[in-house]
Amino acid sequence: MRKYRLGIFDDHLLFSEAIAGILRTNPDYEVCFITNSLDTVLYQININQIDLIILDINIPPYNGLELISQFKEICPELKILILTMYQPCDINLDFKLFKGDGYVLKTSEKSILEESISAIINGNTYIDFGVIKFNKKDSNNSDKSKLSKRELEIAKLVVAGKTTKKIAAELFISELTVNTHRKNIAQKLDSEGATDFINKVTQALNKIFSK
Repeated sequence: MRKYRLGIFDDHLLFSEAIAGILRTNPDYEVCFITNSLDTVLYQININQIDLIILDINIPPYNGLELISQFKEICPELKILILTMYQPCDINLDFKLFKGDGYVLKTSEKSILEESISAIINGNTYIDFGVIKFNKKDSNNSDKSKLSKRELEIAKLVVAGKTTKKIAAELFISELTVNTHRKNIAQKLDSEGATDFINKVTQALNKIFSK
């Protein structure tokens, strides 16, 4: 069985080399190219039967999001993982119109990158948990943009019924830190009391993770 052929299209080649180093530790993957040249990407897609491209959004003079359709027109089976520093809300991206197969932030951990590639290769769409989804209809009602990545993690665990002690142990932080985050979440969501806190956290999470 042949290896999955991967490519990286990003204008920061030093960063790309680091990503390639991570991918090369997986014996199932072959990194076929690292480039900041569109011509190289198009050549590789046509010649080397690339399975997945890791693509930045800002690759002057190109917009990575606009290139997705072009790449998939050449090779409909090609998978595209956006790896970027931009939150969708920073670029007014509506995921209902997103044509890629995954969206991961460059600030994410190595495990997220590995998990996303595995999921996409197996036919799934992968959205980084740290991504704050954006919908134009909700732009004026932004519970989505209020909570940080850590607050989202804690909010999810609270709704799952985890105690402060269990959350602290699971996230490897102190109980004091968990309580501080809970207070900040309560303040941002304008909640009063334990029941209202759970209700508003649940509503916020539903908004964030629903398409």
